[in-house]
Amino acid sequence: MTQIAQIADLKKELIDRYGKLPVEVSNLLSKILIKVLAKQAGLKRVDFGTDRLVVYCAKKYQKNPQTLIDWALTN
Repeated sequence: MTQIAQIADLKKELIDRYGKLPVEVSNLLSKILIKVLAKQAGLKRVDFGTDRLVVYCAKKYQKNPQTLIDWALTN
């Protein structure tokens, strides 16, 4: 899935078919959404730990990380 609308459609379809989603499924959909948003922002990679989120910046952000911060604050 590469579009936010696709994720929303999948979530709606799952709820329509199976009812309330288990927390694990909701978390998975949230992770996919974060990865899609990160890709749209030009980030290189996102990893999820049990208690942290690790973001790998593309070279364009390594020189000026404020660009990434500004994007995050406006989206």
